Amino acid sequence: MWRVGEHPDVVVRFGHSPVRVVFWRGLRYSPAWVTENGIWVADQSAESGNAEGCIEHMQDVHCQYSHVRILESSPARAVVHWRYAPVSSRDHRWPADSRTGWDWWVDETYTFFPDGTALRKIAWREPGPEPRSRLPWLQLQETSILCHPGQNAGDVLERQALTLLDLAGERHTYGWPDNGEVNTRERRNRSVDPSLVRRIEPAGASIQVVHSKASYQSFVAFEPPGNEFRVYVGRVRDDLVNFPAYNHWPVNQTSSDGRFAQAADRASSFSIAQGYPIIHGAGEGLRWTTLLYGMRNMARSAGPTGGYDAVLAAARSWARPPAIRNSGEGFAALGYDASQRAYIWRRSDVAGAVLKAEIDASELSPIENLSLIIEGWRGADAQVLIDGRPAKDACMGLVRGLEGDRLVIWVEWRATKPLVLEVRGGEGSEGHSSPCPRGG
Repeated sequence: MWRVGEHPDVVVRFGHSPVRVVFWRGLRYSPAWVTENGIWVADQSAESGNAEGCIEHMQDVHCQYSHVRILESSPARAVVHWRYAPVSSRDHRWPADSRTGWDWWVDETYTFFPDGTALRKIAWREPGPEPRSRLPWLQLQETSILCHPGQNAGDVLERQALTLLDLAGERHTYGWPDNGEVNTRERRNRSVDPSLVRRIEPAGASIQVVHSKASYQSFVAFEPPGNEFRVYVGRVRDDLVNFPAYNHWPVNQTSSDGRFAQAADRASSFSIAQGYPIIHGAGEGLRWTTLLYGMRNMARSAGPTGGYDAVLAAARSWARPPAIRNSGEGFAALGYDASQRAYIWRRSDVAGAVLKAEIDASELSPIENLSLIIEGWRGADAQVLIDGRPAKDACMGLVRGLEGDRLVIWVEWRATKPLVLEVRGGEGSEGHSSPCPRGG
């Protein structure tokens, strides 16, 4: 079926978690998070539409405009780049800007960490000012569950399928079926889909958790405030899937703008929620957004918020990063980059330089593992100290560059109270950065 060269796919694994992330040709390289028992949770990626129908990565059945590559792989993190052009079922890309000849291409960068989380950054340029080149609408995130041949929603998804949370811990769970009036075929003939919930609870929700039939549950966190959700609550075809289920994607090689599954005899996908993140502008038509993904063992993290503690801690530490004050010499603090979940620093040539910073962690802005990027590192081993003591669970990776090297540090650490962070080293002697003591 696949006329590809050797090693076309990419798999990301985590040292202390059984889950994995798969960039597979059958998904047109859109990544899927896979639970410990083989349930695949995927995503929609950039989509719009014109007179030909939907324009999306799903319809690039031969992966002519989609490829994936590994940018970094170290104990501290892995970075994977996925580039694609959304296409129609007629294999047409978005109408190009006549001035430049460029059509619509999208770059997605995934930064993975040892704790089973990842930052997804989506970046693109507006196709052009001409009416034919403008995007009439844009969808960037839609949670899709994948089924193997013979499976349906009842095999992979709990009846209480999705929980939305805000950063305070307030939550609402959506179950299915919730609408017994409209079947899948009638959906095409309605201007408003009656099984798509638009009044969302809680009102300020920024996190979604999918309840698949697995120990590890997937989550997505959005930048608050300003993001929006829509939730599917099922169909009446309970014998098949009870969700808008399709089998033109994944795997299928038929050119199709959407093919409703009539039986559970092929690989299929069904949607359970849509997310509309905040979109940032960066000048010259560049647009981008970023989201936090991950999987957590909900049973292990049971606590005051009913098992959502680990998800809330990760989302709070990313969306509300603790303030940091530079108190050392020879290092400049460049701020926090949400798209990498990292504090950025630059080392000067000052002898004996020590990165020292006070981090104002709290319950509202906790530390849920630390990521640092130090530009201008010189290749010597580094030592990380927290409150004056060596951090045992520190993972490091040295990234070589034409204009200098940078050191990436990952520290497994949780805190809701202020602490002092120190990084020593980088005096210029050649060497390798210290690996993660526990394997990364």
